[in-house]
Amino acid sequence: MRAVLMAAGRGMRLREASGQLAKALVPVQGKTLAEHQLNTLRSAGFTDDQIVVVGGCDYDLLEPIVRRVCPGATLLNNPRFTDQNLLSLLTARDYLHDGFLVVNVDHLMPHAIHRKILAVDANQPVVACVDNDRPIGDDDMKVQLKDDGVHIQAISKQLTTFDRGYIGMTRCTAAAIPQYLQTADQVLEEVGAPKAVVEMILARLATTNMAPSIYDASGHKWFEIDTPEELTIAENGLQEMPEFFEQC
Repeated sequence: MRAVLMAAGRGMRLREASGQLAKALVPVQGKTLAEHQLNTLRSAGFTDDQIVVVGGCDYDLLEPIVRRVCPGATLLNNPRFTDQNLLSLLTARDYLHDGFLVVNVDHLMPHAIHRKILAVDANQPVVACVDNDRPIGDDDMKVQLKDDGVHIQAISKQLTTFDRGYIGMTRCTAAAIPQYLQTADQVLEEVGAPKAVVEMILARLATTNMAPSIYDASGHKWFEIDTPEELTIAENGLQEMPEFFEQC
């Protein structure tokens, strides 16, 4: 299985606070978001040759960071980083066939969350990471569950009735890759690259016989860093919790 780190975005809402750097290059407690994520993936058991980083904005600045932290990782460039992130995932298409864990660069999580989603039964082919112990705002990706409480009925920022919030990580087994990629292609064709996000694949799959299941990470503290305010919260949180990444 591969880890795909989505690190192409500009981070427009962070630009002023970050010194106009791409989101992956934003420093938090002395390390860039990309460094934090690469360290977490290694802690989860991924070797360098199993890690794929998709860069884009400020690619020339990201490259030396990846080469220093994970010298054997695969680094890909998505030149269309101004479009939505489905193109970034499909940039890594040739590396997905053994299964993958896709991770957003702007989510700082304890290492345990990655380990636990990887340990979910392989009979669950597509697994999305969610939680239910935080306020869900208008800009958050919301998840409605089927009656079994395990599989996704719908996922969208626009949902008015929902059970969980999606937290930026999905695991897909090798057996599910053909249907997953076929669905990704359908989304890209129908919606177009400027609007196509990875979560739309989960939404489409939810209407099929391969509805994604969930791994519920509730109870773990984690940070999303998409605005200057969230950056400050993460900075303070990591300073106050030296053991943050080692939460069980």
